[in-house]
Amino acid sequence: MREKLLARFGSVGRVLWQIITLCVSVLPLVAIGGPWWLTVLLAIAVSVVPLPLDIPLWLWGLIRLICVDPTGVFSIVYYVLFGVVLALHVIEFVIITKSR
Repeated sequence: MREKLLARFGSVGRVLWQIITLCVSVLPLVAIGGPWWLTVLLAIAVSVVPLPLDIPLWLWGLIRLICVDPTGVFSIVYYVLFGVVLALHVIEFVIITKSR
């Protein structure tokens, strides 16, 4: 997707890609709804070790949203993005295991 944005929009595509990745990486932290210092610590941890912390944070946010507001607009957007992120990780896992 990054290559398509860069090919179609050039520098603007690069900016769009950065905005999309920032939103997707921050979304679980917003859904968790902890204090500001927890959000900062988790953001630093995810930027240092992105993959192992990615799925647990998305699951934590999913459980939190199901308990707090299961039918809100933000929750529905989160559910869809959670499915996309989970599917991408499963596809990546299958590709890696097939290549060995």
